[in-house]
Amino acid sequence: MTGDHYRFNTAYPDATPKQVVRFLLLDPIFLRSVRYCLQGISDTLQQIQQHPSHDTPDDRDCLRGQLLARWSYVRIDNLIEAGLHEAIDQLQQDLNQLHSLIQTRYFTSADLRSTPPIPHARSHRSPPDVSV
Repeated sequence: MTGDHYRFNTAYPDATPKQVVRFLLLDPIFLRSVRYCLQGISDTLQQIQQHPSHDTPDDRDCLRGQLLARWSYVRIDNLIEAGLHEAIDQLQQDLNQLHSLIQTRYFTSADLRSTPPIPHARSHRSPPDVSV
């Protein structure tokens, strides 16, 4: 039995489908739950943010905060009543949008394209002729 399986069985000895969904989506300490992963994304983005601003947050920060808040404070009954499939579809769309914003900011920004190439440590000269 894995640690996660043991933890789940300890927390929910007579598990219902609702409890399984709550554990997989909303548990704050289950390493693979949506809630836990969103917290990790949020923490990482805050750590790598180059210029923390106390002004209006940009789209990336807004979406990061909204996702974390939504999945931290939603009640499982509300998720199920509104449609679990729809909620997960919306989560996937939101994560795709967040991915695009992160990619644009950190991997395809104009700052990166204007960075000069790193010179190679080795020279591109021809090797010496060592014929015998």
